[in-house]
Amino acid sequence: MFKSSQKKQKKSKVVPPKRYLASFDKKIIVFLLILFGNVWIWRMFLDQPVVFIASVTLSYFLYDLVIFKHKNIKVAVALLLLILFFQWWTTKPFSLTNLSNDEIRIKDMRLKEYPPVYLRIGTKAIWPLLATWFEVKKESIAAKRISVP
Repeated sequence: MFKSSQKKQKKSKVVPPKRYLASFDKKIIVFLLILFGNVWIWRMFLDQPVVFIASVTLSYFLYDLVIFKHKNIKVAVALLLLILFFQWWTTKPFSLTNLSNDEIRIKDMRLKEYPPVYLRIGTKAIWPLLATWFEVKKESIAAKRISVP
């Protein structure tokens, strides 16, 4: 009877402190490696330093918003609008697929240099049009123009 009248005391568990700083450091290091390992960010740094600073800051605020759920949305939107303004102001639109006469001449010369290629499947020979795929299709022309600065 004496035992039932006593209140049972709960033992408090000792909880070790969470290591927010260690996980924070790792995430920031990965973020910085990805951000500054990008070739385009260095091209922005050389061509337009203001856009570079705005892009790095916007990247950090978006990273902070997504990973740590901080509410820096107003600053992120302002920086995004600044970057969009610079993009609109400095971009000169041009066609990625239209070729000049000289480019057409060079393309025709390259088409003649492709050797005939065939794939033998059983008794059949399939002749893929590699030259057409690499030189004539609009998608390949656009990809070449995007990849070359």
